Amino acid sequence: MASQTQASEMVQFPTRRNLNLALDGLAMSTKSSGSTVNSIVELAEDGELFVKLLQKQSLSMEGPAGEAVPNFESSDSNSNSSSPCKNVGFVKLLSRKSNTFADARLAIQQELVPDTLSSDMEWRFFVPGLGPVSNKQEASLGPIYKFLRRTTLDTNVGDGTLLHPLKVFIMELKDATTTSDTTS
Repeated sequence: MASQTQASEMVQFPTRRNLNLALDGLAMSTKSSGSTVNSIVELAEDGELFVKLLQKQSLSMEGPAGEAVPNFESSDSNSNSSSPCKNVGFVKLLSRKSNTFADARLAIQQELVPDTLSSDMEWRFFVPGLGPVSNKQEASLGPIYKFLRRTTLDTNVGDGTLLHPLKVFIMELKDATTTSDTTS
């Protein structure tokens, strides 16, 4: 009878805390081994969305099939990306399931401008493989997390948590009138 009592005490019930502990353990083991693991659990609960902002310094060239063409200007042969990026900072959005690019822009303007981004800089979100996101598309593409997870096979895009934030690219738009004024 004592063994039945001990067995019933050892049963673990699936709770959010247990799931988070298991995922944290998996993240720690992959960091120590240096390997990457696809997310085996899609976060079902809505929660905060942490967005890491990376500013593209230049646009990568694409071939006729949409594949990235290597950038030969870079002398860094260890670089995995064909165009360099600068870490601009991060923002926290309220919902992983409903916040859009437009919501992210608002948070960026409130939290990062003018400290990290210049207030006179005009910029767009950039989706690898697709290109810049227009102002009209920011609200119409739906939730930013769901959209970016569907547009890439890259497992390093992040899951929007504090430990593994969603990586979002922004790019500065060059004003055509400024460049034409300097050339004349």
